[in-house]
Amino acid sequence: MIEPAYVAGLVDGEGTFFIGWEIAKTRSRPLQIGPNISVTLATRETWLLDELSVIYGGKVRADTKKAASCWRIERQSQIEHILVDILPYLRLK
Repeated sequence: MIEPAYVAGLVDGEGTFFIGWEIAKTRSRPLQIGPNISVTLATRETWLLDELSVIYGGKVRADTKKAASCWRIERQSQIEHILVDILPYLRLK
């Protein structure tokens, strides 16, 4: 189990919060916009990001051209889950 304080430091140091958008394949909602959290590490070893994915959900992708891997969550319920855990450890700088 990864401690929430460690996850907060990881997100603060290597992560980003952003609004993402995607052109959907359905006509009912052609443009989807929503919050995202991602953490990118300069390594192809994904064990840490895989563990975050097990705890909070999301997807892990290793970049085959660069020595990097990324974990990203997009669902509101997953974002709420991680924020509840890490917000006590984040400080405004």
